[in-house]
Amino acid sequence: MSSASDPDLYPALVGPGWATLPAAVRAVHSVTGVAPARGVVTVRRGQSLVARLVGLLLGLPAAGEGVPAELHVTAHAHGQRWARRFGGVPMVTDQAAHQGALLEFVGPFALAFRLMVDGGALVFTQAPTRLGRPGWMIPWPAFLAPRITGRCAGSGAATAHVNVVIAHPIVGLLVSYEGVFTVSQGVA
Repeated sequence: MSSASDPDLYPALVGPGWATLPAAVRAVHSVTGVAPARGVVTVRRGQSLVARLVGLLLGLPAAGEGVPAELHVTAHAHGQRWARRFGGVPMVTDQAAHQGALLEFVGPFALAFRLMVDGGALVFTQAPTRLGRPGWMIPWPAFLAPRITGRCAGSGAATAHVNVVIAHPIVGLLVSYEGVFTVSQGVA
């Protein structure tokens, strides 16, 4: 796991490709200690009754076009806290490095991702989902696990295009968001 003395998880997990990413992509995925990245996104939500219920239980953002969004990344003792706001509604997760993968903690789940650079974008490739936290984690059955894809591409030093899709193999789409974030200058 990462520690507070090594708060930037992404450079180590991405490897040499980190330096090739646009400055805006590096800034969005770094502990900045300054103003959050801000942007506007389109949020889509699954329409089935189960998808709506899961979205409500997990506090997923409401559907909408032109939704104001922000992201503030801070360090803590075990990695990073990602505080997102969509239309003023918070969505906070913790992230940590574990066995070469990025773990993002959502409720009792540890969502695992391998990070790679593809065409100048940071791509999140999902690895098996687990239940628990490092030190006590058990595999979650694949047929019950969400399917998550993420991609962040940059344009210059201050603009990052983000696309995230969260779906379930049985329920279908839970939520997706896509849009452009502007990051503070001088961060990366």
